[in-house]
This record gives sequence, structure tokens and C-alpha cells, in this order.
Amino acid sequence: MIGYDSEQPTGRDKTSMIVQLRNRPGSLLSALEPFRKHKINLTHIDSRPTKSERWEYLFFIEFEGHVQEDRVQVALTDLEEFCTHIKLLGSYPEEETCRVSPTRISEQAAIET
Repeated sequence: MIGYDSEQPTGRDKTSMIVQLRNRPGSLLSALEPFRKHKINLTHIDSRPTKSERWEYLFFIEFEGHVQEDRVQVALTDLEEFCTHIKLLGSYPEEETCRVSPTRISEQAAIET
């Protein structure tokens, strides 16, 4: 799933991503708003502390939809306002499971701050 080639949309897809939010009150709530606004259902969210900064966290987010869908693209554009980093891991058919271990998010994300 992680790579340069994305699966083509099937109409029943999920997308996985890792984000780092700006460190300010309400940032998680604000970051979730674009998903609500564009009617995108979150299927998983998990947080892990970064290794670089105290009180900074990476969030693994999985949601219904494909990165090529207009509503997903608009939501991701809206999300950028609240994030310092966004890393899309990929979109894939709903039947497949994501192979990212949330316990190793910071290592797999390779996000440099």
C-alpha cells in the first residue's frame, strides 16, 4: 500500500495518513472538522508522541474514501491549515487492511521536523 502507485478508486475505499498537528489548544478538534464538513467517516485514529519534541504528537488517521475523490481532496486541503506535516500512506480497497503498526508510527512516517 505504501508507495508511489495508488490503487484506482473502487467506490469502497479507505485512505491512511499520518499528520502532525500545530501545537495549540483545540487543534485536534479543528483538524477533524474538514472530515465532518465533507461527510467523510473516520474508521481509525491513533496518536503517538514524536521523538523530536515534547508534547508533540503524530496521528495515524484512516478514513472512508479515496484520495482521488473530489470531497477527499477538498477535505485534505482544508486539513493543511491545522497541520505542520501530512503524509498520505495511500488509498486501497476497503477489504484490505492497513499494514502500518500504530506503535511504530514515528518510525514508519519518516517525518522530519
